[in-house]
Amino acid sequence: MAIGYSISNKILFFSAFAAYMPLLVQAKLQAPADWDRRVKEHVAKYLKTSELECKTRFIDILKGWELFGSSFFIMRASNDPRFASGGLLCVDGVGIKVLDRTTRVSLGNLFFFLSNL
Repeated sequence: MAIGYSISNKILFFSAFAAYMPLLVQAKLQAPADWDRRVKEHVAKYLKTSELECKTRFIDILKGWELFGSSFFIMRASNDPRFASGGLLCVDGVGIKVLDRTTRVSLGNLFFFLSNL
């Protein structure tokens, strides 16, 4: 296992990188041996899981993402100042979302319900 080999054979100096890490990450830093043990335990837990179950868990994680399953279209509107740099039209099963093209900030939503016809 490449991660285990790397951690076991090198000394990590977390303090040298602490200034570049968010405080939330700094609070969770562990000694290399503890981190190595936790990674190995986590990997061992999933070694017994079937490929189909792994794929199902992965899709369940992705479903929680706001724009998962959306189709994206580039928009240009010369007469609307909100879209001076253009926009992204995101269409999915629950509605349409308009995002600023550069910042990806939501500019508006239109929700709809698709019935089984």
